[in-house]
Amino acid sequence: MDVNTHLSHVQRERTGSYDLHLRSTRDGVVQVRPEDLRLLKLTSVEHAERIVRRYGELDWPKVSEAIFAQHLLQRTDSWFVEAGDIGLIYLTDVIPEFHANLNVVFWDQKLHRNRIEVTKTVLAEAFEKFALQKISAAAPVTNHPLRSFYAKAGFVLEGCLRRMWPSVPPVDLAVYGMLKEELPWQLVLRTTSLA
Repeated sequence: MDVNTHLSHVQRERTGSYDLHLRSTRDGVVQVRPEDLRLLKLTSVEHAERIVRRYGELDWPKVSEAIFAQHLLQRTDSWFVEAGDIGLIYLTDVIPEFHANLNVVFWDQKLHRNRIEVTKTVLAEAFEKFALQKISAAAPVTNHPLRSFYAKAGFVLEGCLRRMWPSVPPVDLAVYGMLKEELPWQLVLRTTSLA
């Protein structure tokens, strides 16, 4: 992929800087808090390539890498938030005042409780920033940790699409949704703004 050609298409809204305050648990897992979130700012072609390469190293179908790179570099309907240095929480196919799709990727592939909390912060910010009515999420039916992660974040299982996850063989895809008025939690004190 020619990253250089597409870097100019990255949204200006992705810029921003926040102080990071990361910490580790006893088992070595890096935790991230709402104040650790910052909008993704691609600083160079090498930076973009490094993120795409890191995503490609995950044990996921390779078609996902191409889709991720397209959203990161070419699409203007995506919104990326960095969770410290441990991953990304991002929306794709954003249609302001209507709908978006949630995606999460943590480089260590761990979905601990504190990561649910920072995801909730991003969701609250996204509902407000884009005046969304609904945010959707999807996971292969075989990925029980990710499905549990979405449920704990407040998403409702809406159905299953047969053979829609591009693995070999293809597996069914569980589809989740959250309406703005279904937010089961309130962030009493927001420690950061991603605007």
